[in-house]
Amino acid sequence: MTPGIRSSQAPYIAAIGLSARMLAQSARRAGLNVAALDIFGDRDTRQYAPLWFDIGGEGLSIDPKLLFDALERTARLPRMLGFVAGTGLEPLMRELCSAPRLPRFIGNSAEATAAVREPQRFFALLDRLGIAHPEVSFTPLSDTSGWLFKRADGCGGTHIEALDSKTNHDAGEGYFQRLAAGHSMSALFIGARGKASVIGFAEQLSMAAGSRPFLHTGSTGPADLPPQVMADITAAIDAIVANTELVGLNSIDFLLDGDTFEVLEINARPSSTMTLYETASPEAWPRGLIA
Repeated sequence: MTPGIRSSQAPYIAAIGLSARMLAQSARRAGLNVAALDIFGDRDTRQYAPLWFDIGGEGLSIDPKLLFDALERTARLPRMLGFVAGTGLEPLMRELCSAPRLPRFIGNSAEATAAVREPQRFFALLDRLGIAHPEVSFTPLSDTSGWLFKRADGCGGTHIEALDSKTNHDAGEGYFQRLAAGHSMSALFIGARGKASVIGFAEQLSMAAGSRPFLHTGSTGPADLPPQVMADITAAIDAIVANTELVGLNSIDFLLDGDTFEVLEINARPSSTMTLYETASPEAWPRGLIA
């Protein structure tokens, strides 16, 4: 289907996020009509999504009222399959999963999302499964040097703050994690029926800005890792999916230090890295990963 041209016969899908471009582009590859809901409305997004709704809040944020109003409007589109949520919806996921008058949510249940996004539950699960992760604390620290503070519902590195002896936070707002060595990596995977299929690996790029040491600036990949490392990470993903019932497209962030790795977090939604794999292997995903 030509980008920007609607088909009278194709179903609709709503693509939501701070930026909906990658979801809209993938959905068009699947031959779907797209309604995009994001804060930019840039030309690249609207090339693939002739219908666009502004859901921008103050600064780099999503306005919940604009979001839910726009979703109610998309529910009236013909042959609406549902909506897919990307980056920036983390604080609203429980409400999105249960609110009335919205299109069907295509993604993880609120419970599956909570299992990997609520820090105490997630790191307890990793400990039970014997999966390594940097040391974490859920109580304020007497010595904060060498520690980070992370908000559980953030994204893009904006939720990560470096601590020093003069700064501290209420642990109720997030959690503390010890700074660890290694290259920042991710893996995109599909979950279904308690099993996982890994699509590929990528290196995460970041930069420091003020007290934010790891602002996400993009990814490179697909990346080739040693076979045993890939096998070990895949086994960890399999175990997590089996114990959380994650479904659809998700990603895992981890630190790779030689032949060892430590898990940082799970993004229970499609990751921006999906564009890497669709571009690098179009023959593997001729209708895109949303399909």
